[in-house]
Amino acid sequence: MKFSQKSLEGVGRRLAKYVEDNQKDALRRVNLAVNIIYKTASAKRPMIGVKGHRVSDPNASFGVPVAEKNGGRLKAAIKKEVTVVSGHIRGRVWVDPSVPYAKRIEYGFMGKKDSAGRLYHQAPRSFIRTAWNLNVALVQKILHGNS
Repeated sequence: MKFSQKSLEGVGRRLAKYVEDNQKDALRRVNLAVNIIYKTASAKRPMIGVKGHRVSDPNASFGVPVAEKNGGRLKAAIKKEVTVVSGHIRGRVWVDPSVPYAKRIEYGFMGKKDSAGRLYHQAPRSFIRTAWNLNVALVQKILHGNS
């Protein structure tokens, strides 16, 4: 079977268009998945009153703990990003490391002393991991083309 130069060029154009469309669709899916995790992680926990102070509810099932006194610095430090490098799409949600207490809130600080020598018994109030755990099935569905 012989192929003409013109027919081969047409196949090449259609193939390039197919690849481009799939790349756009994959990028849309990753953006959607990242936004779901980001919005869940950065949702503000409900506030409750404790000993005359307003604090975020430690029993809330998800959301970022927000102390009214610091103006939501932890919530503002939650970042998201989708990048494409060499054809590979990467999405991530993280906490800016400029907020030094973020790790302590996420993972807890049980029976440890801080740099000033104060002993803490702070249970974890996860917001990033909880956002992932609550949405992992939906994210997998989105990324595998079932959205």
